[in-house]
Amino acid sequence: MNFCCLGFFALAFSIKARDRKVLGDYSGAGSYGSTAKCLNIPLLQPSSVIHQRSSQLCMGILKEDL
Repeated sequence: MNFCCLGFFALAFSIKARDRKVLGDYSGAGSYGSTAKCLNIPLLQPSSVIHQRSSQLCMGILKEDL
């Protein structure tokens, strides 16, 4: 599965958690928030590597082997 799709699902669960909190359902909010957190944690590594590589390419640190 594409990690961008997981990010969309994490956003959806985060919004559901916010809505549950506004309605006063704190256990439901905690459940949705926990799911959003579990989806976001694996996304952190690939996105940080992509950001680091693109920054290095822009600064000319990495050489492309094309």
